[in-house]
Amino acid sequence: MSAVGLITDGPVLLAAPVAAAAGLLSFLSPCVLPLVPGYLSFVTGLSGEELQDLGRDRAPDPAAGRTPRTSRASP
Repeated sequence: MSAVGLITDGPVLLAAPVAAAAGLLSFLSPCVLPLVPGYLSFVTGLSGEELQDLGRDRAPDPAAGRTPRTSRASP
């Protein structure tokens, strides 16, 4: 049996969705889900407070009628 035949006709067609569902279920488990914000903060280098400040800076300015595109420099 060729590799292509094994992938398209074999148990991989059943195993791939089962593995994806198991991965999603483990990601949403109570043990892992609380770790996601810390992981995202580590990867981006931003804290939740910094992200909120950044969101306030990009909020639409009703007086100007546009969204400011400035970025804040870190001290």
